[in-house]
Parts: sequence; C-alpha cells; structure tokens
Amino acid sequence: MLLSVEIISEYIKLPEKPVFFKCNDQTLHLGRPVLLTDQKVLKSHTLYIVRAASIPASLRFEKHSALITIGMPADHIIKKTDNLIVYKESADLLDLFNQISRVYDFFDDWEKKLLSIPFHSLTKNMYQQALDISADVFENGISLMNNTFSIVFENETNLQYAGYHRTGSGQDYVMPSDMISFFKYDKEYQKIVNEREVFYYDGDVLPHRVLCKNIFLNETFLFRIILTECIRPFRKSDELLLEFLSGFFVRFLQQSLLQNPTARDGLSKLLTEFIETGKSNHKALESELQKLSWRPSHTYRIASVHASSGDLAISSLTYFSFEVMRSFPGTYAFQYQDQIIMLINETRAGSIERYSNGLSVFVRENNFRVGISNFMDDVYAIQTMYRQAETALMIGLSEKPMEWIHRFSNYTLQYIYNLLTSNSDLGQLYSPIYYRLERYDKENGSSYLETLKVYLKCRMNAVQAAKELFIQRSTMIYRLKRIREIAENDLEDRDDLLHLYLTFSIIERENNKPYG
Repeated sequence: MLLSVEIISEYIKLPEKPVFFKCNDQTLHLGRPVLLTDQKVLKSHTLYIVRAASIPASLRFEKHSALITIGMPADHIIKKTDNLIVYKESADLLDLFNQISRVYDFFDDWEKKLLSIPFHSLTKNMYQQALDISADVFENGISLMNNTFSIVFENETNLQYAGYHRTGSGQDYVMPSDMISFFKYDKEYQKIVNEREVFYYDGDVLPHRVLCKNIFLNETFLFRIILTECIRPFRKSDELLLEFLSGFFVRFLQQSLLQNPTARDGLSKLLTEFIETGKSNHKALESELQKLSWRPSHTYRIASVHASSGDLAISSLTYFSFEVMRSFPGTYAFQYQDQIIMLINETRAGSIERYSNGLSVFVRENNFRVGISNFMDDVYAIQTMYRQAETALMIGLSEKPMEWIHRFSNYTLQYIYNLLTSNSDLGQLYSPIYYRLERYDKENGSSYLETLKVYLKCRMNAVQAAKELFIQRSTMIYRLKRIREIAENDLEDRDDLLHLYLTFSIIERENNKPYG
C-alpha cells in the first residue's frame, strides 16, 4: 500500500517527535523506503532515508519525492524537497528504517485483508467485514449511515462508544428524533450533505465529533461512512485513510450492480424509450430526474461512446458506465445496445469544456470513440441529441479517423451538405451569381470567380483579399466593381451571400479540396 509522509510521521514510535516536518503531497503516493547511498537524483514518488551529513550537495529532486533525515539538512535541501521529515541526530538510522518498514507492513496487511473480502451479491457481510478489518487502523468507532439516519453497519468500537440507539427493526441504530429534526434544518449541515470530499462535522448536537465521507452513485446519495472521535483524537492521516477505505465500498457497490443489473433505477429504461421512439412517460422521467436533483429544463448534451470490439461484453460496458459516472459528476451513463450513452447535465457539471481533458484521457485509455451532440435546454430533446451524437461520430470517423472525440458542431456543414446532396442534382443548388461569373470567365479568360471566392474567404475584406491574390488594392476594388456588374448583384443581400458560401463549399467538397 502506498503511504504519505503524514501517515509515516504519525505512526513511527520514536521517543521524540520530528524536529521538522514538510508535506506538500496530501495523497497516498509513496512506496516502501530506500536508503540514500550514492543516488544523485531523488526519484518521484519515492521515499529516501539518510543522515543529513551524508547528503551530497549536488543532489537533485524530482517532483513528489520524499526524504527522511537524521539531523537537519542544509537550507537548499529543505527548499527543494516536497516532503521532508527531520529527526534529531541522536536517532538510530537502522531503527528508524525498521520502524518505517513496520508501518508499511501494518498498512499492507490492512489492504490485503480488504482485498481478500469475498464478494457476494448480498453486500451486508462485505461492508461489515470491511468495518471490522479497519478497527485497528482507525481505533475509533466507524459506521455506515443511510439517508434515513439509520446506522446500518458499524464496528464493535462504534457499538460500545458512539451513543446511537437500537430501534425495533433488528440491527439498525438511529439517531434520536430530536437530532434528526435538527439536521433537517441546520444550515451548516446542509452545506455538507452533498459534499464529495472527506469532511468533519463539529456540531455539538452529536455525542462526538465525526469525520465523514459520502458515497454517491450517479449523484444519488447512498450512504455515509462515519468515523467517530470516541477513543482517541483524530489525526490528519485519518482523512487520507478514510478516503482510501471509501474506494473499497465503491468497488463493492459496483460489483453488486454489475451482478444485479435489475438493481439500477428506471432512468435508463425511460431514456432508452425516448431515444428509440421519441416518446416516454414524462411524469416518470421527471420523477427519476428529481432523484438526481435534475430538472427537464436543465441544459443537456448526449455523448455516444462506442467501444472497441474487445469491450462489447455487457459486463464491460456496464462497468464503464459506472466508471463514467464516478469520474464525471453531473453525468448519467448507461448501456444502450453496443454503446454507452452519457447524458451530461451541464447545469450541474458546467460546460463540457471543464472536463474535456479528463474525458479525452478516459477515451484514449480505453480505446473508445465518442460523438457529442450540441447542448439543448430540454431533456425531452434526447432523441435529437442522440442522433446528433451518432451523426458526429459517423462523419468524424470518415473525415478524421485518427481522432477520438467528434462533436456535431464541428461537422454541421458536412451534415447539411450530406442532406442537400443525398437526393439532388448538385448543379441545381448553385447560386445564379456563380453561373454568371463562370460563363463570363470562360468567354473572356478572366478570373472573377476565383477573385470572388477569395474575397468571401477573407470575410469580404478587400485589403486582405488583395494580399492573398498578390494584386494591388486598386485592382481589387476594380474587380469587385466588375463582379457586381457581371453578376447583376450588389453582394449585400444576406441570402445571396449565404447561397454563394454554400455553393463554393459544395464544389470544394466535391473536388475534395479544403476550403477556408
């Protein structure tokens, strides 16, 4: 198990505390320690132990490296390192190394026990085992509370010292009714009810101070892990360890849902019906959205995720659906045929641009291809959004097959072109202005059509167009005057100009030449 210098410093049992401490990485990122001998570079995410007097002056530090020294190192060493623990010179190097190794042994044993918990579709035994296994790590009471304030699982420490009361329902414990009423109206509590990070609740209404981690699925609150400060004061490392433990509860949940697909809510069925028929039960859909605190009038997009042939097993796609929801809050994902549909609520998640980098990494790592629709302020437009996403993917794979993500907004003109040319004689679509200039150029050996194309390309900027054509500005002015005369058009009507742009676009696409 990877640890942090925070955890290591708290669990080492030396007579004296560190004389200096620096921690810039509040994550579990360090493997087992290495004695610093003749190394010239401290590698990233590696923990080194050394006597300060033995540190070479030219030592270099990669980001996220860590150092434990006996004796105070030079100032430039302190400034350069991200993570540093310093002990007095009287400390024994070998004893320190062995103690750190025992800390790693302790947490490795915890992780192995959590990983060895047998999975069952009925999750009660899994969760209870995880709490019991974690008793020695946290020392305090630990429990799981559902959204009705019932303590559905807890370890023996919590049972003896936390102060919750048994109900008549068997094993469940609940807070007293006056506490529940308090939480319903407490402003401070409402701030953390949807919190995603580990948080403390210091309200004096509870018997003890608590450290909590909320567990969600698709933005629906499922339960809260509660660490109760009933035996020893909280340590800073408890936050990291509680976050680590929460990952196992999420895995249990995902495994349970993978083996019990009927346990999922009815939203995917309603959305599937909308995609296929354009119709569904509006009242039922609104009810399902309400569970997520979503509204039909929020801003939505659809992303259609197509997997590689090796990922088409139902279990894989179902798993990736949960991974999408875990990685991208504000998104509901479900398997539809041989793809994953992402319904993205931009009112909740913000613009897709905010997590486009994360989505790109997720797609590349899993060898997916994605089509993304335009946004719409109406969830009932899901059929249109789905068609846009599929169209973007179809055109994108044809035009830019090496790209991973394709947006409908980038292929709108190509889509229009496909519609126009599917059942039409292309010649019927050209602007009369185009025909007049083409005929005049053929009869007189002029190039007014090319001049007009460049002029439109330069957004009707005569100076810029003259530069592109390598002619003087006065020559450009003259040519535009002649173009208006030949075309019998002043080039100011918006519809005429749109027709011209469309004409040149169709011709360029037919000739497979980039335009603009």
